[in-house]
Amino acid sequence: VIGYTTLILGLCIEIGVAPMHEWVPDVFTAADPIPISIIASLAKFVPIVIAYKILVSTANPLTPFVTMILAILAAISMFIGNIGALTSKETSRILAYSTVANMGYILATLTIVINFNWIYLALTGAMLQLIVNSAGKIGFFTAIKEGKGSTPLMYTLALSFIGLPPLMGFWSKLFILTSLVYVGYVWLAIFLVINSAISVPYYIRIARNLSKGWMLSFANAIALITVLIVLITIVPPDWFVEAMKEFSKILFISGV
Repeated sequence: VIGYTTLILGLCIEIGVAPMHEWVPDVFTAADPIPISIIASLAKFVPIVIAYKILVSTANPLTPFVTMILAILAAISMFIGNIGALTSKETSRILAYSTVANMGYILATLTIVINFNWIYLALTGAMLQLIVNSAGKIGFFTAIKEGKGSTPLMYTLALSFIGLPPLMGFWSKLFILTSLVYVGYVWLAIFLVINSAISVPYYIRIARNLSKGWMLSFANAIALITVLIVLITIVPPDWFVEAMKEFSKILFISGV
C-alpha cells in the first residue's frame, strides 16, 4: 500500500496533476515558456511509461483500488485544470492550467491496466495527447513571445486542443474515451467529454487574442512545424495505433 501510494504521489507531482499542480502555473509564468512547454509535455513520456510498466508487472488484488484512485485524481485534474483556465485572465496561466487538464486526460489512461487488451489503445491516446500538448504549447507560446500569431495557425491549434476531427487532438481523445468505456470507466469518459466542452471558450479566446493577421513572422514560420505535427493525423492514424500495439507487446510482454 505504501509503495503504491508513493508511486501515485510521485507520478502526480511529476506530471503536474491536481491537486499537486500548484507549481505548474508559477513555472509557466516565470520561466521561458517555449522550452518549458516542451519539457512539461514530452518529459512526461518516461514517468508515464514507467507507471504503466509498474502497474502491469505488479498486478495484485490492490490494482482495482489503485486504478480507482487514479481515475478520481484524473477527474479532479480535468475539472481543476479546465475551470482554472476558464477563470484565468493571463494567457500563460490559461495555458498552464490547460496543461493540468491535459495531464488529467493522460492519467485517466492508467486505469486501463486492469485490461491488457486495451492498453495499447490507451497508450496511443496518451502519447498523442502528449504530442498535441507539446506542439500546441510551442505554437501558442511562440505567438506570445512574438506578440502576434497567424490566425490560421492559432485557430488550428485551438481546434486540435478542443478535439475537433480530424485533427490529432480528436484521435487522442477518441482513443482514450474508447478504452475507458470498454474497461468500464464510463463515468470517467463522460467527465472527459464534459471537460472538453468546458475547454472550448478559453481555447477560442486564446486563439482570438493571439491572432494578429494571416502573415507569418520568422518565429511563427518555425512554429508552423508544430501545426504540421498536429495535422499529420488528418486521416485515421492506424500506423500510430499499430506502432503502439507493438510497443506495448515489447514493453509489457517481453519483460523489457
